[in-house]
Amino acid sequence: MESVHYNHWRIIAALSGITFLVGASNLSIILALPTMVDDLQSSIFIVIWVVLIYALVTNALAIPMGRIGDLYGRKLILVIGLAIASFGLLLAFLAPDANTLILSRIIQGIGGSMTAGMTQAIAVEVVPKKIRGKAIGIVTSGWALGALGGPVIGGIILTVSSWRNIFLTLAIATAIVLVVIMIILPKMNKAKGEFRFDFIGASLFPASIASLLIAMTIGMDPRAGGIFQIPLYILSAILFVLFVLVEKKGKFPMIDFQLLRNRDYSLAISLGGVYTLAHHGFPITMTFYLLTIRGFSNLETAGILMIIPLLSLLNPIGGWISDKVSHRIPILLGMGIIALGYLGLSLRVTDLPFNEMVFFVSLIGIGGFLSWSPTTSMALGAVRRDVLGVAASILFSLRAVGSQVGQAMVITILAFFVAGNLDTIFRISGSPSVSDTSAALMGIQFVFAASVLVLVIGIGLVLLIRSNQPKLESTEKKG
Repeated sequence: MESVHYNHWRIIAALSGITFLVGASNLSIILALPTMVDDLQSSIFIVIWVVLIYALVTNALAIPMGRIGDLYGRKLILVIGLAIASFGLLLAFLAPDANTLILSRIIQGIGGSMTAGMTQAIAVEVVPKKIRGKAIGIVTSGWALGALGGPVIGGIILTVSSWRNIFLTLAIATAIVLVVIMIILPKMNKAKGEFRFDFIGASLFPASIASLLIAMTIGMDPRAGGIFQIPLYILSAILFVLFVLVEKKGKFPMIDFQLLRNRDYSLAISLGGVYTLAHHGFPITMTFYLLTIRGFSNLETAGILMIIPLLSLLNPIGGWISDKVSHRIPILLGMGIIALGYLGLSLRVTDLPFNEMVFFVSLIGIGGFLSWSPTTSMALGAVRRDVLGVAASILFSLRAVGSQVGQAMVITILAFFVAGNLDTIFRISGSPSVSDTSAALMGIQFVFAASVLVLVIGIGLVLLIRSNQPKLESTEKKG
């Protein structure tokens, strides 16, 4: 399939619309959680699963759905995924209680898993190699725009009407994007030759990932995590070992382990996981640090948290650099700058003034836009086009698992330092003692230092990357 026949930027714009909706929906729904608790007469520990269950389902099913896209056509799976997601959002709008709302989010998550890897895989498939990084940067910038617009959209809707209309708005917007995709996206090639879907592998892997993510999630709540966490970790490990054994012996495995033997691809997906592990606990850490420890206002806190999404709009620049020179340079520079930002926060956490805080957080955002798109471009540019869907989904899943581990790591570290007083400290209305506040600051300092350490490991991985840009043609099957 020759990408030169496509209107590249029109397709990239439509794919960016999908990532925009993902970013907007996540933050607008989080904003509505307190209202949902009151309206549904439920508990926050139940309603929080409106957010958590979507991420869990999407992450667990992303790789099987990526494989299905490779086998049966990526456009088909993307269209079906958008239709299912829109239907799930409509059910959420109509949900009479919290349990039905959570069920509707499971349905939406199934649709989300079908689009998770497809957007980036299709972007790689339809654009020429010379602009691949820039195109991926534009697609990922859609998420940044959504992350910025989500709270605004949600806030306006909550001000003038019910939280239910957030879901209705998202359902309509998803349906519109679905129609656009059906019209402008050409038919995607299917895998050639004899292929069958690996139902056993497609069952074992999601079960393993789901067990892992549930264990991490409930571990954040000390009232529930202690009983189930260790058994779920053990179950996850057993299921994953079974998955690997089945995949290695299967004739048509869900994951072709030849992918993981590709050095550039393996390094790139590892870097994707390292980045989210080091960074995706940042909003939790900074929110409580700024509001409850340092006493910054809501407006100042929002301003700090918006810096990184704003700078993420520059993702195409990182992709453009990787197109012009190599993947290694922007990734190495980006991770180094992120590490400097976290190091500055760690060293000055006790008395950091607002302007210096803006500077260090801006360093993290600059490093992010330099490294995110080149990492994606490197991963997907190093594999054959007939496995782009599963390759993109593996990258998505590793980033998602890194994100979940990073968030759980933040809560675990802080809980250790404050010795059970976490709930008292991290309440705006709480009155923690001086010793508890000091312990919390030490915990936050340790979180930032741990991020630096993780990023140093990432920098070591970057140094293993070949200096030349990966050649897509060299990895494709001949004939």
